[in-house]
Amino acid sequence: MPSSITHALIAEEAAKRLPEQLQSAIEAAPEAYFLGAQGPDLFFFAQRANKQEGNLGRYLHRNAVYELFTAFIEILPTLSEDDRKIATAYCLGYVTHYCADVAFHPFVYRYLEQNSLHKREHQRMENDWDVYFARKFRGREAEHYPYPPLKVCKNEAILSLWKKTTTALNRTPMDQAKLYGGIDNFARYLVFFHKKCYASHKHWARFDKLFHIHGLSCFYPAKKPDDAILSGERFEKAANADPLLPSVSSADDLFERAVSESAYKMLLFSDALGGAVLPREQFDRHLLTGKHQE
Repeated sequence: MPSSITHALIAEEAAKRLPEQLQSAIEAAPEAYFLGAQGPDLFFFAQRANKQEGNLGRYLHRNAVYELFTAFIEILPTLSEDDRKIATAYCLGYVTHYCADVAFHPFVYRYLEQNSLHKREHQRMENDWDVYFARKFRGREAEHYPYPPLKVCKNEAILSLWKKTTTALNRTPMDQAKLYGGIDNFARYLVFFHKKCYASHKHWARFDKLFHIHGLSCFYPAKKPDDAILSGERFEKAANADPLLPSVSSADDLFERAVSESAYKMLLFSDALGGAVLPREQFDRHLLTGKHQE
């Protein structure tokens, strides 16, 4: 899947293609939209409700995808007007996360398998895309990316949304300590692994090489992305394994697919808030495999 910067950029580019009314809704709560664009990744940094249920982030990548979106649709109208505005921006951002994962994640796993790479290379690929797309779309380095102040998202709107959503999914209801703790931990992660990240990557790469572990440097974005995950023969072999999808030749094509799908599905989500049926086939794909869930 993409990492935080790529997810944010996909969400920002997709928002530009929306009608003015939806753009205004997003602009009214940009921090919530950003956090929504990080999808369930946030919950990898949150305390588990209990041992039996496991990590919520892991669960939401693999299960109840359509049910989650229908829960959002049902819950948003129950919130107060002010909370609904913030939560709607968050949910629209979450739609973009879904689209980005479905666009990129199948490629990641096929690429790792086809090239006999360790699963930790997943993180390295994500970071390379962050560096590449931050330069391309914003002309800035990943280690200087302007993350929004996530403490703004420690609010009743997002808490109420997740408290009701987890209940609807038959999970332990989200509470303030777990949600706010997850937001704080995620914000710390963004700062820790991006501040002076190029030097940190270089330092830990030497350590990895010395001890033959190749596991620590991948957490820090490198200054030079691996060209093989941007385009080329190996890229195309992994990216075009699904004959049902249009062929692509570069990571830019996957990015465009994620942006266009995000804009389209945000419109569908908005229509569903107005009373239309949310089409299952557009919102039921496994976030790791990209396949429709039964």
